Amino acid sequence: MVAAPAQTRYFPISRLRPSSNDAICAGDTARVVELLALNPDVATEVDSDGYTPLRFAWKENAPIEIVEALYEPGRDAPYFP
Repeated sequence: MVAAPAQTRYFPISRLRPSSNDAICAGDTARVVELLALNPDVATEVDSDGYTPLRFAWKENAPIEIVEALYEPGRDAPYFP
């Protein structure tokens, strides 16, 4: 009997490392700000569903403070990738 080939498994970014989506879901404004301070590119990352953090925050009805942190003036934070 021949073994079936291994299937590729896809995981959300949040399972591989902490992500802005985890903080957004938790309503954790301080964590979102911390992630942005550590790496401003977080604002432009696209998750496995094709959402940017700003679009994900809108989808999850995140607190306005999170949206403001993601959409800080001068930061390139697209709604759509």
